[in-house]
Amino acid sequence: MIKLNFSFCYCHQISAWGAVIDCCLGCQIAWGRLCTYLSGAQDSTSFIDHFFVNVSLLDKVEASEVIDSGINLSDHLPLVLHLSDCLPVKNSDCDRQSVYNNKHKRLRWDKADLISYYNATNVYLGDISYPSMCTSCANGCSCEGGDGIDAFYEKIVEALCRAADEHCPATTASYYKHYWDDELTELKHKSIAAHDMWKAVGRPSHGPIYEAKRCAKAEYKLAIRNKQATEHKHISNDLHDYLLSKDTTAFWKTWESKFKSKRKTSVTVDGFTEPNKIANAFATNFKNACSPNNETHNQDLKNKFLARFSQYHPACKFSTVSVEGVDQCIRKMKRGKAPGLDRIEAEHLVHAHPRLCVLLSLLFNQMLMHGNVPAKFGLGVIIPVEKGAALDNCKSDNYRGITLSSNLSKLLKCVCNNCMVPTC
Repeated sequence: MIKLNFSFCYCHQISAWGAVIDCCLGCQIAWGRLCTYLSGAQDSTSFIDHFFVNVSLLDKVEASEVIDSGINLSDHLPLVLHLSDCLPVKNSDCDRQSVYNNKHKRLRWDKADLISYYNATNVYLGDISYPSMCTSCANGCSCEGGDGIDAFYEKIVEALCRAADEHCPATTASYYKHYWDDELTELKHKSIAAHDMWKAVGRPSHGPIYEAKRCAKAEYKLAIRNKQATEHKHISNDLHDYLLSKDTTAFWKTWESKFKSKRKTSVTVDGFTEPNKIANAFATNFKNACSPNNETHNQDLKNKFLARFSQYHPACKFSTVSVEGVDQCIRKMKRGKAPGLDRIEAEHLVHAHPRLCVLLSLLFNQMLMHGNVPAKFGLGVIIPVEKGAALDNCKSDNYRGITLSSNLSKLLKCVCNNCMVPTC
C-alpha cells in the first residue's frame, strides 16, 4: 500500500500531508500523530485518512489536525488542513458557495420558545405609539395623515420580526430530523460526556472509562436507528389507514412525501446560468404572460372598473373593525404558509400578544377611513413552479408563477369579508 501511494504521488506531482513529514522518491508523505480511524466494534485503529496536495502548494501548508469530537458518530475522524495564504477560487465555486449560504430558510415555529415570543411581542408592540390619525380623522378623511399608515404598518412588522428573530430558529427544511425527540437528545449528551471523559484521561484503549464511552456511543447510534425504523413503520400505517378510509388525497400526499424522488432544479434556464439572468428571464416571461391578448377588450374592462371605482368613497359608513373580529380572523388563518416580502407568517400573528389585535384593528380602521393601504400590500414574490415533471425544466415557458403576498393583506381581506357590513 505504501509503494502504491508513493507511485501515485510521484506520477501526479502531489503530496500527502499529515503532522510529520518524510521525504521519499521526491514525494512527501505525512502521517498524523493521532489515528484517523477508530472502530470500537472491531477494536482497531488506522491512519487511513489523509490529504493530497500539489507539491507547489506544500510550502503554504502550516499544519493539520484531527478533530476528535463526541458529536461525530462515524469511525472516521474529520481532518483539517491549515493554509498560510488564500488560494485562488473560481467564479463557479463562489457562485456555488453563495447559493449554499443563501439557501432558503424558514422559521421553525415548532421549535420556537413561544412563551418568550409572546412576552417579547408584548414589550415591542407596547413601545409603538398610536399615530394622531387614529383619534383625529373620520371616515373619508383626505388629510396627509393617511401617509402615516405605511409607517404604522412598518412598526408593527418590525416588532413581530424582531421578536421572531430572537426566539424562533430559522433553518433549512432538512435541518431538524422529524424523528428526533428528548430521549435522543439525552443519549447524545451522555455520549458526548463519556467521550470527553475518555479524552481527558488520555484515550485509554481498554478499561471501564473506555467501555463507558463505547457503550454510550453504541446506545446512541442504536436509538437513532430504532427511531428511524419506527418512523418508516408509522408512514406504512398511515398509508394503510388512508387506503382503508378511501382518502385518496391524503394517501397520495403521504406517498409522494416519502417515496417520490425530488426532481433536481435546473441550473440552466433559457440558456442562462447566472442567477440574476435567470431571474430576469422569468420576469420577462411572466410579464408577457400577464400582458393583455386583446388591447381593445382590456380597455373596455378597465373603463368598467374605473366607473365602478369612482362610485366608491371612504365616507361610506362601514361598521368599525373590532378587536374581537381581528382576533377571530387571525385564528382562521392557515399556518405553515410562506410569507411575503414583509416576512410575516400566520404564526407571527397567532402566537403574538393580544396587543397585536388592538394595533391591527386601529390600522385597518385607518385604511378604510382614508381609502389607503400600505405600499407593500401591492408587492409580492413570484416563485417559478414547474408545470409538469415531463416538461423540460430548462425552458421558462414550462413554469408558472406563484405570487407570495403579504399575510397581513390576507388578514385585511378576511376582516372585510367576515366583520364588515356596508351601511350605505
